[in-house]
Amino acid sequence: MKIKAHIQTLVSEQYSLAWKFVFWANCALLLFLTLSPEVYHRPTFSNVDKVYHFIGFAAFAGFLVLAFPKFKAWLAICISILLGIAIEIAQHYIPHRGASFGDLSADILGAVVAVCVIILLRRLATSN
Repeated sequence: MKIKAHIQTLVSEQYSLAWKFVFWANCALLLFLTLSPEVYHRPTFSNVDKVYHFIGFAAFAGFLVLAFPKFKAWLAICISILLGIAIEIAQHYIPHRGASFGDLSADILGAVVAVCVIILLRRLATSN
């Protein structure tokens, strides 16, 4: 039962201010990494950037839901999708970058998975 108590603490609204700080810091990092002309990773396998997109947007959507607990899950996913589209459009015009439907797909998948995990954790925290 200690695990349930920890989950309740992490997803509770009393920590939303701390999650807001983490969310905005994550936004800044995500935008820097996706919109800078330099690519800051060394490919270890093909399509490693899809993993980075998945992780980045999972963090974005997850922190969004934790920071703003009144948001509906679908709204967090829609915001993530719109941000992903905006980033892919912007990357088309940035040197050494390019728009990719695969990147957008990884963004969407990461957002959906993160939001679903948080929904499940919240249900676990409130179940008897």
